[in-house]
Amino acid sequence: MIVVAARVTDRDAIVVLRCSDGVYTSSDSIRTHTSTCVFEKVPLGHSLCNHSPSFIVCRLLVPRSAAPNMAIPSLHVLHARKRVLDADAATMTRDLKKARAQLRVGTAAARRGLQLEGNVRRVALSIYVLSDAVIEPVLLYLRAVYRQRHWAHLDDAELTRLVVDDYLAADMTELFSLTDAGAPLDPDALAVAMKRLNEWAGVTWAATQNKKGITPSTSALLDALELRRPDFLKHHVSSRPWGNSSSGAARKRASRLRVRLHGRIGSLRVREEIPVETMRAKAFAAWQWLNHLQARVPAGKTLLRVNLDETPICLFQGHGSGNIFLAKSTTTAQNVPRWTRRAYLTHVAFVCDNPEIQFVLPQVIIANERTLPASQLATVRALCAPNVRVLRAKSAWVNEHIIGQLIRWLAAALRPYVPAFQPLLLFDAAPQHLGPAVWRACSAVRIWPILVPAKLTWLLQVLDTHVFAAYKVFLQKAYQETRVCTDNGHVGVAELLASVQAAIKTIIEARHWTGAFDQNGFSAGQASVSNRVLQELNVVAPVHLPSTRPSLGQLRDCFPRHRAIPEASLWRCVDLQVPGVAVAVTGAVGDAPPPLPPPDEPPDLPEPICFRTRSRFYIKAPGI
Repeated sequence: MIVVAARVTDRDAIVVLRCSDGVYTSSDSIRTHTSTCVFEKVPLGHSLCNHSPSFIVCRLLVPRSAAPNMAIPSLHVLHARKRVLDADAATMTRDLKKARAQLRVGTAAARRGLQLEGNVRRVALSIYVLSDAVIEPVLLYLRAVYRQRHWAHLDDAELTRLVVDDYLAADMTELFSLTDAGAPLDPDALAVAMKRLNEWAGVTWAATQNKKGITPSTSALLDALELRRPDFLKHHVSSRPWGNSSSGAARKRASRLRVRLHGRIGSLRVREEIPVETMRAKAFAAWQWLNHLQARVPAGKTLLRVNLDETPICLFQGHGSGNIFLAKSTTTAQNVPRWTRRAYLTHVAFVCDNPEIQFVLPQVIIANERTLPASQLATVRALCAPNVRVLRAKSAWVNEHIIGQLIRWLAAALRPYVPAFQPLLLFDAAPQHLGPAVWRACSAVRIWPILVPAKLTWLLQVLDTHVFAAYKVFLQKAYQETRVCTDNGHVGVAELLASVQAAIKTIIEARHWTGAFDQNGFSAGQASVSNRVLQELNVVAPVHLPSTRPSLGQLRDCFPRHRAIPEASLWRCVDLQVPGVAVAVTGAVGDAPPPLPPPDEPPDLPEPICFRTRSRFYIKAPGI
């Protein structure tokens, strides 16, 4: 019983009830929250009953004082509920009809699918014989036939059993006549079988090339298919050449072939394939290094994990896709000079696992002298946040001296937090990170270095795995928004740096990176390593590694090949924190780190001894 309409007066209430049997008498009653209410049956000819014979209108006799307190839905709400119920009922009816139809089709298809018969059997046997009893092309053909004719679904094992049983039960004379290209028993069936074998041979060739890291073009695929087309098909009326990629019909056939045989147009990622055992040894060496440093943290301090890495920023960030409402015949292009598309800035980024300290970490933008004229340097620096520094040098490339200076800037930013935190700096094994100036800077400012293993930055370095992708996406979006506000769509260096600063504020500084360090294994005990890292290393969690100092062989796993291991420099600043360990270094333990250079001055770098253009190499004379 459902109330679908109601009208309350001063003395009583008329309620429309939906009922299953339509039988109610004046003695029927329901109990409300106020009193016992008695229904009085109203004839179906009442005006409220005209819209459905399944409704019965009853007069609900209630006390006058109780009528205003009754919570009876409005007629509009009840009609809305009815429409929802009617829509649900219609949907269920359609689904029921569809299920019944599928049941009828499946029942009939099951009877047909239990055995191969007719043309399907002849084609399947021909493919099986011509492929030298290879079942894969037969399965591809039968799956397509069953899907096209909506037959019962059979798994590969059942299909294989049907094909093998029919092959064993067939007469050798029949099999020979089916595959005899000179006088076939069924020429059309043999043509279909050879077409499917031709497609399978071409796809097998393409898959072989994919395993070598090659993605053949559509033209190469069509040539391979045509090369493997049997002579019987060349003379059959239903067969036509594959053609070349200049033909739209040939490209359409290749597209249908990709859809039918689960291919696609794409590219294979480019990276050096490292054996899993080597990757596991490298990762374990770095994680044990981290565990050792975690165990050496002085009492009362917390380890502060910081990651350093650099990324290039092109002056032109308009390579993304967007909405175009111009006709294809309209010759419109982005008017961007070539040098702008080839000029880059360098962003040296720092991220840490403490959100409060993240806002003070330096973010350094390096530009060369041509990209950032000296006349714009003061204006650009005035627009930057206090922790965003802009350097103008002869080259935007970083070297070990710049990295050493950036480490000193990092130490200056962390100076208020040194009593409570012990900084640990992670960086990759790029050559500019491994020079003597970098190790000297770490020792001078008491920052513990740790190396992300060579060739594993794509898996273990936080900035590469969690930060830079989102950073670049936001930068392109901010750049496009800046272009929209211009008259000609051109964005200068100052406007680009404003977009860079917005990306730094929104992505690098506003997000928390504690989980990123933990997921990459740089946490105590490696308790939160992500499933992706574990799968790549073929490791089952949990990972148990000691906290002893890594051996020279383990350090060699972290450094590039043929690189000298500065073992003494690596542990010098760590041993300085342990009482009773004497290490010969310049300056006392309590010395303050060197002061920061003025913001308007670039780092103190040695003068280059040579320079080059695009075509010539010059030796710089002394004093020039």
